[in-house]
Amino acid sequence: MMKRLARERLFYLLLALAITAYVYWGFFYTYLGDRLAGAPMSDLPISVHVHGISFLAWYALLGVQALLVLAGPMKLHRWLGYLSIPLALLMVLTGLLVIAVRMEGGLFADDQFWAAFSLMILSNLILFAAYYVLALLKRNRADQHRRLMIVAAASGSGAAVFRILVVMVGPGFFAVPAGILLTNLVLVIAAIGDRLITGKAHRVYVIAIPLCIAFEVAMLALAFTDIGLSLQNGFVVTLRPFFALS
Repeated sequence: MMKRLARERLFYLLLALAITAYVYWGFFYTYLGDRLAGAPMSDLPISVHVHGISFLAWYALLGVQALLVLAGPMKLHRWLGYLSIPLALLMVLTGLLVIAVRMEGGLFADDQFWAAFSLMILSNLILFAAYYVLALLKRNRADQHRRLMIVAAASGSGAAVFRILVVMVGPGFFAVPAGILLTNLVLVIAAIGDRLITGKAHRVYVIAIPLCIAFEVAMLALAFTDIGLSLQNGFVVTLRPFFALS
């Protein structure tokens, strides 16, 4: 039993570190690299900087938290977990604002990229928030908590993956849906790891994998429909009073 638990914790440490690594890789191309090269902070709206910094800090903390589960102490893990809450709030709230500003361009400024993909990109933020909240609610159930955190982290990483695809394969409208859908590969790997270590895929993945894929595809399919346009317009109208903050 103890050996199995140790293998499980090691597997989830490696999984968390892998997610953190590719998130930093993806955002090196469009954010971190420019900052390290000395680009002025004024080149982007303040909301983008707050979103980027809180986003990267949350994913850095993900790796640290997984390491603490493996090596201890758990008290520090719990306290750092509280730190992740304001980071996630900043990440989600500023992410909603950034998407709303871009979504307005898709609706009214003939920005075809955001017209096509704003809802699908929004789906990642919604899934991240939903699974992160579930992970917090299940923090006393370690088996569910760690898996829900992986689902949240993978769901929120689509923006990083499609940036990697753009650099590796070249720009194209395929990059966004492919990048977002590829985040589910992490969950498939996690489910396979569970099967190898514990003998079965955990029910968190059995439910989350089809749910995430279905939601992402549905949001993509809604893009140019009357329902999708109404959703986008309502989203923009709701957040437009806050556009001055961006």
